Amino acid sequence: MAQPKTPGQRLLEAALTLGSMAAMTWLSLPEHSRGLWKMRASLTASRWLNNAARRAGQGGMAAELRAGRPASEHYQTSYMLAVARDACARAYQRSRSGGAG
Repeated sequence: MAQPKTPGQRLLEAALTLGSMAAMTWLSLPEHSRGLWKMRASLTASRWLNNAARRAGQGGMAAELRAGRPASEHYQTSYMLAVARDACARAYQRSRSGGAG
């Protein structure tokens, strides 16, 4: 007799099923539609990362004013978010100009 599946096994099975369905759907889309989805995703990610970097930088400034000492972790987070934002913006521009990527 088979043992009942644990919640973790069920979750893994559901994630694999959902992932394979997403992959099949993605591969069945025409190339043009996939390009538009990539552009939309990179532009949305770039905008989100821009807002997150700005909020982290503002949080660093606020912490610096409150504590009177540098809040380097806020600034480092802000910088890393800005680097990721720039990468997304470059991916969007590459997609928009029809470059490979």
